[in-house]
Amino acid sequence: MQSVQTRFGKLVKKAPADDHNVAGLIKDYEAGDIAISKIINEAKSLQVAWHDMAFCQLGIAGAFYELYGPIDASITADGEEKEDVEEEERHIIHAATPRAILERSSGMHQAYSGLHEELRDEITTMETLLLRPATDAKDMIQPIKKTIKKREKTRIDFENAQAKVTKLQRKPGKSAKEETQLAKAQGELEVMSDAFETADSHLRETLPPLVQAVSSLIPPLLASVILIQNRLLGLCYTVIHEYCQEHGFPSPAPPMEDVVAEFEHAFAPVASEVECFSSVRKHMGAHRKTATDRPESGRTVSFQRMKAPLSRISSASSQRQPSPARSPEPPSEPSPASHRIPSHSATPSGLGVPTDFTTATVLRGQRSTSSLHSRQGDYFGQAAIAKKKPPPPPPGPKPKRQAEFVEALYDFQGQGEDDLSFRAGDRIRIIHKTDTDQDWWRGEVGGYQGSFPANYCGPVGSN
Repeated sequence: MQSVQTRFGKLVKKAPADDHNVAGLIKDYEAGDIAISKIINEAKSLQVAWHDMAFCQLGIAGAFYELYGPIDASITADGEEKEDVEEEERHIIHAATPRAILERSSGMHQAYSGLHEELRDEITTMETLLLRPATDAKDMIQPIKKTIKKREKTRIDFENAQAKVTKLQRKPGKSAKEETQLAKAQGELEVMSDAFETADSHLRETLPPLVQAVSSLIPPLLASVILIQNRLLGLCYTVIHEYCQEHGFPSPAPPMEDVVAEFEHAFAPVASEVECFSSVRKHMGAHRKTATDRPESGRTVSFQRMKAPLSRISSASSQRQPSPARSPEPPSEPSPASHRIPSHSATPSGLGVPTDFTTATVLRGQRSTSSLHSRQGDYFGQAAIAKKKPPPPPPGPKPKRQAEFVEALYDFQGQGEDDLSFRAGDRIRIIHKTDTDQDWWRGEVGGYQGSFPANYCGPVGSN
């Protein structure tokens, strides 16, 4: 909408003297046409967005209503009788949902159902207040485009005839045939001049009322957009505020940090109870979590689940202690080193001082532990090496801007010192150009630089 307001500002700031400039009138007409098109497209997008939001809100309210609704305790989720449920879940007491929660979920569903109906009626008013007037205005200003295209074609024919006459007039020592060609070209030029002047006169009479009508239509259309937006927002905030007041929720809502903290405090016990179900554990692929595995205060469940594999590894390694009852046979010729425990490893608690019968077992556990540490060291060492990437190569030279050329469609003889003269078929390298071909550009031909009319040229190969 900001771009629409910018274009509207350009329309209302147009001076009355610009009505005699046909090119300026055409630009104002095109700006108004673009503004109307933008209003139509943005209004359709706004209509679809509000409709989707209302439908999504109603779906969320319906999901909460079904979630907190009464559940038949005698039937499982798969439709099987209670007798077929596992022994563990058979002893679970199915408590009824508190009445306050049922009333809140039911009230939310009713509130959003009514809001959906009101929003749908209000969204429909966009057709009558916004889309239909804008579409009718666009349809009314479309026929003038054919007149503008016809005028543009007449202008090109007039300039071609003018260039042909100028070329024949400047040619010295004209023959009788060339004099005949000049007279014929002058006659064609007079016809083209009359046609061009007629087209300009028609546009001078037709375009100003259209531009004025478009510029006067845009403000009420923008006002309709603002009015509809305020109504839609007012309906939403009114329904939410009344629901919060009725069920004891703060309005306006507290900071998001407080909402998240309250949710985590209430969610942790529920997650603990649900994860005790064997069906849930089976899909999670993990053993039942103990009370120590639950998230601490202020921690989220996702973070605790990330820590669970590490805790299982550490517990498994702690249980992998050698049993004193199983001692391997001592070697036939034990070496002194076999009875010596490395100084960097601590003696496990509960084994006491190592003897000839326990040393081999301890050493075996130490070798497996040392190999584990060595593999971990290799892994982290390789990871550290992998992180050291070589420095990036120096950036290459920036690509040079490719030269742009146009081809001269007609001959042009410069009138001023800075004008660039050329003949039809010459390739002109563009040095500087504007956004329109109804202007003077700067180019180079044969080593000479200067300004030239852009409408005398076209794309390379178009001649």
